[in-house]
Amino acid sequence: MFQELDVEDVLTYLGERRVCVPDSPIDLRRLSGGVSSNVFSVRWRDQGVIVKQALPRLLVEDEWYADPSRALSEGAAISLAHALLPGWTPEVLDIDAERLIITITHAPDGWKNWKEELLVGRVEQAVAAGLGSFLGQWHCATSELELDPLFAAREPFESLRVDPFYWTIARRHPDLAPDITDTVERMNSTRSCLVHGDFSPKNVLSGDGQLWVLDFEVTHMGDPTFDVAFLLHHLLLKAIHRPKDAESLLACGAAFLQAYRDTTGGDAVCDTDPTYLFRHVGCLALARVDGKSPVDYLTHDAASNARFVARSLIASPPDTLAKVWSRIAPAKSSLRSSRAIGQQ
Repeated sequence: MFQELDVEDVLTYLGERRVCVPDSPIDLRRLSGGVSSNVFSVRWRDQGVIVKQALPRLLVEDEWYADPSRALSEGAAISLAHALLPGWTPEVLDIDAERLIITITHAPDGWKNWKEELLVGRVEQAVAAGLGSFLGQWHCATSELELDPLFAAREPFESLRVDPFYWTIARRHPDLAPDITDTVERMNSTRSCLVHGDFSPKNVLSGDGQLWVLDFEVTHMGDPTFDVAFLLHHLLLKAIHRPKDAESLLACGAAFLQAYRDTTGGDAVCDTDPTYLFRHVGCLALARVDGKSPVDYLTHDAASNARFVARSLIASPPDTLAKVWSRIAPAKSSLRSSRAIGQQ
């Protein structure tokens, strides 16, 4: 039976697991922002840990369930990334297979969350390029390894990404269902490397000239295009949210793609067909408006813009990133038609 960890129990839990016994005044808090896990920050003096427990029901309005044993594959994935690409992830300190909790090292003081930076207009191409390099190395390296059987499981990806994102928008936008179905079928038939599954600005910390990638709970053997599209759709939505930063965000997306392609060297395992990639971007962007996990920063009008752009990308994907961004401006004059479409 699932036993949920509460904030009052965290210190006792850490002592029982012999992870750490803080010996000075403690800053203990539940972190906000995520919907799939309880996450606790524990800091004392110049040390700290993060305690994370996957939830069986996600914290959203729609009913959304997922197997909490995904915590085990997350722990294994972070450990693998830490070994393959040192310095890009926290270190796993403990994996509790009974209560489905992982404990990892805490980021140093002063490190910034990239989503929060983007939302206030601090757009750094260097971060995007770094992420492209990391992702390319991760995809290439994991295409050549004999991997833990945990990563063969598809249930976390199906329950946390395919159904709430792709199948939900197919039901809510039935005219696009054939294109969405084709995209999912192609994605599900590709299992060439480890896919992070949540490669999002909210899961990136930066500081001291370093980057950390977090949140590997949807990691699985699959289609690398998904990860590339996942980051790009977040940059696109932020460009719609902050039009004055649209050019900078396009430059970020271009830097990310270029670094990814430079790192993979055109490797067939990780190559991305542009129209297939940008149709994924459309599916994911539409899901963040009309799926089970809408983003929390779009105004009503911006959501209408995003819906218009996303639908156009699914129906008629372009072949360059610049052409994806070029569709933002026409959306501003198409709010009425987009609202009407969303009500169908």
